Amino acid sequence: VYVWAELPWLYAAADLRNPSPYPAVYHVWPDERAQARVMEALERERPAAVLRDRDKPLFPALEELLAASYVRVDEVRPPGEGVGTIEVYRRRPEAVSR
Repeated sequence: VYVWAELPWLYAAADLRNPSPYPAVYHVWPDERAQARVMEALERERPAAVLRDRDKPLFPALEELLAASYVRVDEVRPPGEGVGTIEVYRRRPEAVSR
């Protein structure tokens, strides 16, 4: 699972491994080198799901990856401040077997 949000604690709380070298959006946006590293990691690791804070803009390559390889299946509104609605994306079956 890849989390595009300011929720670095989620990996530990859910016993997940972050496929990216960065724990939160602010480490990546707007650093183009960091974005390239994220894309390399996502292409290599091919996470089954992506959780995206709708309030956090996507960089173009991540937006393209979501559109091509994932389908939005749900959304969740976490309680509290600081996090927007989380969109849940699942990897398309045809994107898994390439």
